[in-house]
Amino acid sequence: MKELLVTVCKQNHINLLITNNSCSDLVIPRRSHLGVLSTLSSLVETIPTSENKLVNSCSDVNVETNKIGDKNKTEDLCDNPWEPLSHLNPSQQEKVKKLLRANSEVFSRSDDDVGFIPDLQLDISLKDDIPVKQSYISIPAPLYVEVKDYITNLIAKGFIRKSKSSYSSPLVCVRKKNGELRLCVDYRKINQKSVIDSSPLPRIQDALDSLRGSRYFSLCDQGKAYHQGVMPEGSKPYTAFVTPWGHYSWDRIPFGLSGAPCAF
Repeated sequence: MKELLVTVCKQNHINLLITNNSCSDLVIPRRSHLGVLSTLSSLVETIPTSENKLVNSCSDVNVETNKIGDKNKTEDLCDNPWEPLSHLNPSQQEKVKKLLRANSEVFSRSDDDVGFIPDLQLDISLKDDIPVKQSYISIPAPLYVEVKDYITNLIAKGFIRKSKSSYSSPLVCVRKKNGELRLCVDYRKINQKSVIDSSPLPRIQDALDSLRGSRYFSLCDQGKAYHQGVMPEGSKPYTAFVTPWGHYSWDRIPFGLSGAPCAF
């Protein structure tokens, strides 16, 4: 039960709406402590204006998309590179800009600018057919609106969809180093039941040894790497997660699945 505004009825009775989000019936004993009641000192009415628009559903959300390699983005990348070029002379700066201009299509400009690799797929195989069913974890009140907007954005981008899967894993809120919100799904129960791919991952020491004798090396970070891959139809139900606003499953590869590194 979240925070809400109630009216005290006759005989000091209050009507409360309680939601059971578990998979079984619950019995609330008589005289159970359900919350804390406090009086409201003032109430400010919200007056809607023509500038405010209420979004009733995800279908009302418009997502602006741009072609990655267009001229404006290329010029923006060259004029405002991620790292300053002031330590280079004009000739060297021009060489760097020429390199960026020639490869502008491979760079992501924002969190909404995510690539798509149709051949990158994660097929999940489980040891048994017993569904994992977990209820959602309560969202902290200060993050409620932010998390809901995050979910709405994932739907609008086609990363997740409404689901009727018999599986459900809880959602976890995580803050990245830069302060931005990242939503992760606690897939530990699914991972325990998963048949792990035996494909060997590259050893870090072997990667370092391959640099022997080199003077310079470049480092590229693939933005939202897992989200660039897709989930096969048969594996999507296993990715289902539950939130206060509904049940969803992933169309793109999510973070947290044990088989994702091998697939990638």
